[in-house]
Amino acid sequence: MSEIENFGDYETIEKHIIRPPIPNALKKYWNNRYNLFSRFDEGIWLDYQSWYSVTPERVAYSIAQSIFESHKPELVIDAFSGCGGNTIQFAKFCPVISIELDPIKIAMAKHNLAIYEIPSSRVTFIQGDVLDVLRSIDFASQYRTIIFMSPPWGGPSYSGKSTYSLNDLIPYTFDILYKEAFRITPYIAAFLPKNTDIDELAQYSTDKNRIVVTNFLYEGYSKAICCYFNMKNVLASTALQQV
Repeated sequence: MSEIENFGDYETIEKHIIRPPIPNALKKYWNNRYNLFSRFDEGIWLDYQSWYSVTPERVAYSIAQSIFESHKPELVIDAFSGCGGNTIQFAKFCPVISIELDPIKIAMAKHNLAIYEIPSSRVTFIQGDVLDVLRSIDFASQYRTIIFMSPPWGGPSYSGKSTYSLNDLIPYTFDILYKEAFRITPYIAAFLPKNTDIDELAQYSTDKNRIVVTNFLYEGYSKAICCYFNMKNVLASTALQQV
């Protein structure tokens, strides 16, 4: 039985899966579908929002590999898992707790994980508000835990801003998210817009724990950054990465 049938409401989920004909606003993302998921043709499911918010596969893998090789986490918490782009890559290295508010996205993520042959036992999905869930999983502090956050940037319009403020993240500002995550572990990674205000990020840096920022490039242009907090050994070269 497929995940969509397991979910128990076939029609509700089915109407959210974007298939051809593709809406005009999503065509550039559709044309880039094999960068988002190399196994897209095997049946990847994405809803409208996920087309422009999912982390491209090679970027997600690079982040997961870098974190694992530098810190050997026993557990990764994917705080905004969406349809599973980052969760799939993290689960190749260690167990994952994936937090997502939308049950439809969770059903899609489970389906997408199956396409990548990720055992269901490798990932625990928790539906709920990210702050409520983080407050409920105190046991994570008993393990070498990394919290990865790719919070909503507010849609494609973020790229039109000269500088993206950390206060523009939704539904919570970065400071609120960071403080709640830090209660569990100091090892935090955040996937943020390419035009994020560096001065705001610098407020989280100390002499002992400077922020490592990796700038991901596509065809020579910056597309996004990943910021690593209290993980000075991750991607120590801080070289720009072509994806």
